[in-house]
Order: sequence, then C-alpha cells, then structure tokens
Amino acid sequence: MSMSMQQKQSQQVKLAMTPELRQSIHILQLSGYELNQFLLEQSVENPILEVEESPYLYRHIRSTGSMDASQTDPLLLLRAHEQSLQDYVCSQLRVQKQLTTKVRKFAIFLAGNLDEKGYLSLKLEECCDILGETMEVALEALSALQALDPAGIGARDVRECLLIQIRKDSRACSGALACVEHYLPQLAQGKYKEVGVKLKRSEQQIAEIHSYIKTLNPWPGGLYPSSVQPAYIIPDAYIRRDPNGFSIQVNTKYTPRVSMNPDYTQWVNDRQADASMYLKDKFKSASWLIKSLEQRNVTLHRVLQVLIDEQSTFLHMGLEHLRPLNLKAVAEKLGLHESTISRAVQNKYIQTPQGLIEMKFLFSTGLQTPQGNMVSISMVKHKMKEIVSQELKTNPYSDQQISEFLVAQGVPISRRTVAKYREELSIPVASMRKQRV
Repeated sequence: MSMSMQQKQSQQVKLAMTPELRQSIHILQLSGYELNQFLLEQSVENPILEVEESPYLYRHIRSTGSMDASQTDPLLLLRAHEQSLQDYVCSQLRVQKQLTTKVRKFAIFLAGNLDEKGYLSLKLEECCDILGETMEVALEALSALQALDPAGIGARDVRECLLIQIRKDSRACSGALACVEHYLPQLAQGKYKEVGVKLKRSEQQIAEIHSYIKTLNPWPGGLYPSSVQPAYIIPDAYIRRDPNGFSIQVNTKYTPRVSMNPDYTQWVNDRQADASMYLKDKFKSASWLIKSLEQRNVTLHRVLQVLIDEQSTFLHMGLEHLRPLNLKAVAEKLGLHESTISRAVQNKYIQTPQGLIEMKFLFSTGLQTPQGNMVSISMVKHKMKEIVSQELKTNPYSDQQISEFLVAQGVPISRRTVAKYREELSIPVASMRKQRV
C-alpha cells in the first residue's frame, strides 16, 4: 500500500456581509407596517433621505373605523393595546446595567425574533451575519435573554426550555435535569422503569420527577401576544382573479415615498472632492436604501408569481386544494437561496380570492395518501381543528380517535403524528379539554 500526500488549491467565492447587504436583507423581511416605521426612523438618521408619509394609511383607518368585512377575515383583526412578549422582554433588557451596548442590542434583536411559544426562531449564526457580530457576543446575549422572565424564554427547543426552568427553580426535583436532558422521549412514553435503571432510581421516583416536569411551561410565551401589530392588518400584496387567471399587485399605497433631498444631492455632486465623508456616506446609504426598496418589491412579486403557479387550484377552490410546497422548490424555480424566500414571506399578508392570509400559509409539507396523492399538512391541521371544535366537551376525542377520523377521510396519519400536530396547534390533550359536569 502506497501513501502519498497531495496539496490542492480550491477557490471559493464568499459573499461579504456588508452593512448595505444587511440592510437589504432586513428590508426584505419587514412587513408593510414595519417598513413604514423603519423608513421614518431612517429619515431621522439621514439628512439626504426624504421620506413622505403616505396619507392613505391614517386616512383609511380614521375614515372607516373598521375594514370592509368582505375584504378581511375578522379573526385577523388584532388588538393594539396589549403588551407583547417582545415589549415585556425588552423592558427587562433595558434595565440590565451589566450588559454592554453590543450585547444588549443583540439581545433585543433576539427578543424580536421570538415565536408565539417564546422560542428563538433564528439560528445564532444567521443573527451574527445579519448584525455583523461575533458568536461570543451572540452567546452572551442569548444567556442574558434566557435569564429573563417568563422562565424558559429564548430557548431553541422544548428540551432547552424545560432545562432553563429547572435550573431557575430552587425547589426542582433532584434528577429532573438529567431526565429532561437525556430521557425526555422515554418519559413521554411512560418508560419509568427503563429511565430508573439508567439513573439508579426507583420507578416511583421517576414518576414523581415526571409529575414535576409536567408542572413546567413548555410554551412560556403563550400568555402574551407574540407582537403588537397595528389595529388592522394591511395586505402587503393583492392576488386578484382576472380573465387570464390571476394578477399580482404589490401594495405600495401605504408605504412612504422615499427620495433624496435635491439640494444635498446637487451639493455632493458639485463638490465631490470637498464633500465631507459624512455626507458621502449618507448619500451612498440613501441610494442603497432606495435600490433595496425596489428590489424588495421585485422579489416579492416574483415569489408571488410562483405561489400562484403552484397554488392556483387553492386560490380558485379553497383549503381542500392546498398543495404541499416548500421553500426549496420556490427557491430553485427563482434561482434564489432558500433564506431569501424565507425572508420574503416572513410577516407578510396577502389579500387573495380565499381571503386575507399569511404568505407562509401557502407553504406546507405533505402526507401521501393510499392513492398516491399528496395532501397538505396545513389542510390536515385544519381538519384536526374542525374535528376538535365539533367534539363533546364532556367527552373529547383522544389522539387515536382523531387519527381514525382522518384515516376514514383518506388521510393516512398515526396517533403519534396527530399528537405532534395537536401540540403545534396549541390544542391541549383530551384530558385537559374535558369539561366536568
């Protein structure tokens, strides 16, 4: 056997994460309402930038007092006076005097990316790229966030959420940490004897530990609205039927008009050599912002066109015809990265022939039926909610019964999968849904 050593050169092209690129990424993921606020903030920071607020936004709300019921799902009308989870967490961060400015800023960014359960919805690596910070700062910010109330906030999954709560609880059962860290699936299956052998504890002790764990809150953000939205959701785009199928209109009516102050612009152009570095930077920043806004609308329009192509039957006929679709498929059709598609649909609502919906609703994985067809998981979850809404409150359906109902309707789904989807829908187990007479 001969061994040889070879030295190879490889060339990799890596996109540098410049401040301008970070801003473009940030703009892409903003909803129309958030974009409004962002542009107004930028106009304060940049004297070259002129931002004229749209009169339509406030005129619409003042004149109507409510939105046309034919245009809006009433379930999407939100209350603006409630304190959001993010507001509560950020109010705690602002008084943490021991935090550096960098760490506090990073932690506030993390707080803005908590989902409705209170879990962190972005990977730390992605946060570092967006903010241009090191992993050291990210980890310190995450630690600061996870030290706040409600206990378990900022976790990446249910295991970490429970571990945070146990570590903060001075009355926690001995052995609870080890059980959650290593044997959570076995506990859920009631395998107390197996876990007891591993931890050298009795079956009764493991059962008591499990009873304690059940008192913890797996969704610490559940008591708060995930974010405070405007009193009314304004669509980011419209999809309308027309003689040729469907048309797309990106909603710019409520977005401020953005331009560059002509006096400053002329001065910078006339005195390139003399213009201060400050004004040159602001000129460059304003130019890039305007280009980013244009690119946001182009990307949004392109993504919507693919969604129409893929979900046209749903747009014509309703939820029963929602097809399985993932980010990767749309990204490949457009020649874009999955993360770009993810940001383009984040926090966006669209008005469609089927009502006002979140863009991400049109993305769903699927289950294969015995006939070889695929059914959308969003549709399956919708059916589950319908089944639960029709059950007798004194005798609610078990996960097994829900599974049997769905199988009878041609949806092949196990009891375990029903339990998983039920948790994702924040529907309690049957014993907790049962009403005592």
